[in-house]
Amino acid sequence: MLEVRDSILVVDDIEENRDILKRRLERQGYNVSVVDNGLSALDLVASGGFDIVLLDIMMPGLSGLETLERLRNTSDRASLPVIMISAKSESEDVVQALEMGANDYISKPIDFPVAFARIETHLALKHSDDALRRSEERFSLAMEGGTEGLWDWDLRNDSVFYSPRWKAIVGHEAELPNTLSEWFDRIHEKDIDRIRTEINKHLDGISLRIDMTYRIQHANGTHRWVRTVGMARRDLDGTPVRLAGSLSDVTEQILMDPFTDIPNRTHFRDSIDRAMKRKSRNDTFQFGVVVFELDSYQDLKSSLGHGVSEQLLQEFAQRLRAQTRPGDTVALIGEESFAMLTDDIGMVADAVRIAERARSIVATPFDIFGAEITTTVSAGIATSFTHYESAEDILRDASLGLRSAQELGGNCAQIVDPELHAQALARLHLEADLRRATMTEAFELHYQPIINFDLGKIIGFETLIRWDRPDHGPVSPVIFIPVAERTALINPIGKWVLSEACRQHAVWQNSLSHPLDCVLNVNVSPRQIQQPDLVDQVAHALAEAEMDPRLLKIEITESAVLEDLDNAVLTLEKIHDLGVRIAIDDFGTGYSSLSTLLRVPIDTIKIDSSFTSTIETDPTALRIVRAIINMADSLGKDIVAEGIETESQATIIRDMGAQFGQGYLYSKPVPASQALDLLNDHLDLERVPAVSVAV
Repeated sequence: MLEVRDSILVVDDIEENRDILKRRLERQGYNVSVVDNGLSALDLVASGGFDIVLLDIMMPGLSGLETLERLRNTSDRASLPVIMISAKSESEDVVQALEMGANDYISKPIDFPVAFARIETHLALKHSDDALRRSEERFSLAMEGGTEGLWDWDLRNDSVFYSPRWKAIVGHEAELPNTLSEWFDRIHEKDIDRIRTEINKHLDGISLRIDMTYRIQHANGTHRWVRTVGMARRDLDGTPVRLAGSLSDVTEQILMDPFTDIPNRTHFRDSIDRAMKRKSRNDTFQFGVVVFELDSYQDLKSSLGHGVSEQLLQEFAQRLRAQTRPGDTVALIGEESFAMLTDDIGMVADAVRIAERARSIVATPFDIFGAEITTTVSAGIATSFTHYESAEDILRDASLGLRSAQELGGNCAQIVDPELHAQALARLHLEADLRRATMTEAFELHYQPIINFDLGKIIGFETLIRWDRPDHGPVSPVIFIPVAERTALINPIGKWVLSEACRQHAVWQNSLSHPLDCVLNVNVSPRQIQQPDLVDQVAHALAEAEMDPRLLKIEITESAVLEDLDNAVLTLEKIHDLGVRIAIDDFGTGYSSLSTLLRVPIDTIKIDSSFTSTIETDPTALRIVRAIINMADSLGKDIVAEGIETESQATIIRDMGAQFGQGYLYSKPVPASQALDLLNDHLDLERVPAVSVAV
């Protein structure tokens, strides 16, 4: 019995023809399937497994030509040869079939020796094309994966191919069995779990490619450092079917330091080069380089010995690596010098913060062979904010910073650029002092009166936060509020301001002989708006001060609304439902549209001082203020003009229809006690003050 070779599908609507072809072809050793119509043929071909199709041209229903057309939508001449079967009178159809992608034709009555020869010819061409395609795929995968020793792993049957160069790298010039054990059994025991994990991550689609550096046993018994790069080939369903790539001997480069198990200077320099190339493509990308050394390391080495000092470096390296963020790189760049590449930083202070956090890892003593060792760390910092031409240049400056830190006595970090160093330290110290001030509530509220134009009376106050920084004096909110926003300290600060303003309202009420219907306008920042408990904070502050919710007004800026419009509107509606009113501050400086404005339940519009201050000389500012006032009037909103400094400004704004104003013309911001004096001076006011709180 002949061995079954290729699979042939016969498609003919006449049963006698099908039977004859099936018997004759099976005698030639082919595996033959038969169907009587084009649709059935398409279904069988879709399931796969056929090497060639014999297709009758004339069939009822779906004709042979129509069937051919559909077959060619999914497979070409090389991958699935199709031989048409036709009568001699169907010559025009044969020509059309060849133009549509048929490989050949056989005429009826069939001359079987000729037919067998043609079938064999096209199968041979197909096998040749298949072999070439597999070879090209193997070469393509190898080129994608690397350029050294090549390997090709067929995941379907677990067979593997190693090129001669691959075998030479592991010391076997002679024949080496093509088995997976020849690879994986050679991998160092400390690396094997990591290697298997990386391969599985790639096969699961988590990583785009395999890129691993590890130790592999050479035929002489030593271990070589190698780099394996590879990529999987997947089927139409995304299932990996092959994994191929390259193996490179990187022992001479020693990309990984064998003692500390972290990259060395060569690897680190390459990482900086990649960061610099990324910065050249994207100027907003910034990075930092930090160089560390253990203080008094040489003294420790002399007194404790080489073994202890080497173990100390190993443990420090592991602690340092544990502190890195995703994307950062830690390396040993000298006998006792470590370096860190801090990727994608926003400012110089970020590099300083990362360096200080890394230096703190030595706060816990090291346990080396039962001995407790305490040490400190010095660091030098250089960043890409100073433009460098090469990796060595930035490493040089970071090392200079390290030397400067050591000259200052150690246990500190230094940036090479004096100006940037001063700025970064100043920002960090400001942040630290602000954090302490927040914890101790070391702030004070000042109050600036708001005037009713018609009555000439005080009808409210805007409350401004003040901070007297220890050893520095008063700090402008323009300086510390952005820091509070960036560090999220604005949330506890804003909560304190809300509570303190409401508390002060109660103090004023107890100091006056008449009821104080004071409407507190509390300005909340964009970060505060995003807090899920802001509504609860407002309700709690009112309850603590025993205030009527109608006496509280929340101030927001246009930007606070636009950052997350839907969430801001929802939060403000909940606050409004408590009975609290809403004001929009600094109006006209943002980018909100009228439709956006109408979504927010506002009661008051405050005109920004940038318009008020130029209204006497700038026609554009004048037109903008008039438009805002007219709009507010048509919507039934109150208007407060901020930043009034001259009688002329007040007259212009009052004549355009604004009801209220505030500014240095009437009073600078004053402490609570002086604000109470101003209230006592206006006991006969018909309308009671409104207090606005700006954070």
